[in-house]
Amino acid sequence: MAKVILTKGYVPIIGTGLARMGNVHIQDLTQAYVLLVEAALAGDASPELWGARGYHLTVTGEHTWGPLARAMAAEARAMGLLKGGKAGQEGEGEEEEPLEEHLMSREEALETAGFEALSWGLNARCKGLRLAKFLGWKAEHPSLEDEIPGIVKSEAKRLGLL
Repeated sequence: MAKVILTKGYVPIIGTGLARMGNVHIQDLTQAYVLLVEAALAGDASPELWGARGYHLTVTGEHTWGPLARAMAAEARAMGLLKGGKAGQEGEGEEEEPLEEHLMSREEALETAGFEALSWGLNARCKGLRLAKFLGWKAEHPSLEDEIPGIVKSEAKRLGLL
């Protein structure tokens, strides 16, 4: 998503932009795996961890795709990577022009950003409760929203913009 914002200069929206998706920081996910491996090595055969109930969700937050795309674009603008309504345009006057939002079809999303862009229109809502209850797992790392500046900066560097 950050790549599309930085290279195309618009806020990509699929559908209404109101689709929601759960998320988890990769280091929090890793800790969930560590706890499960440790339980297995310790011989914990609890039916709450394995077998029919051995499917664990590690959701620590939820985002809505449209507002996430807008937040990323706003961060790109704050970093000086987007000006005015599109990349590279100087805004006039004291008030900044709103960033252009581009409604993308499924086909355009695939063409522009590959299969991963299709997730920007998917709903997947869930709660990760059982690992916390049975193994004490908890989120300790920043939320997706807190990571937006780093995501945009990292992508801008990868693209040679910073």
